[in-house]
Amino acid sequence: MTQKPVTVYNFEVEDYHTYFVSDEHVWVHNTCGEIVHDTVKSYEQARNKAFDIIGDMGETVPYTGRLKSSAGYGKVIGRESTDGKVRWRVDWDEKKGPHINIEDFRGGKRSKGKKEVIPFEGNEDTFKSYLKHLNR
Repeated sequence: MTQKPVTVYNFEVEDYHTYFVSDEHVWVHNTCGEIVHDTVKSYEQARNKAFDIIGDMGETVPYTGRLKSSAGYGKVIGRESTDGKVRWRVDWDEKKGPHINIEDFRGGKRSKGKKEVIPFEGNEDTFKSYLKHLNR
């Protein structure tokens, strides 16, 4: 990376929430306006709240992690509807800690989609222990 000013552009790539640009493999993220809920005590409370928010997903399939820098890469991290319009997944980052992400595109993509985060108490090891549980 350089320390010089560069011109940047604000745009969305249809059908992609995140994507790589340039030979530098810069990872960019479409704005999402996600709702971050208050932290709950446990994974189970977060999962139950996610299910209450999502409602009926219909038939589901395992959802596999795609971010190479995550401990969840290539592993089952949640569930997704067979039509790909709604999913939940367990995640961890330094800012939110362990949490469940909800992505619901049944109402449409981009700004019509709903993205919510339900943090639960713990640390990165807590996240990894739930990955093991999901991948039994």
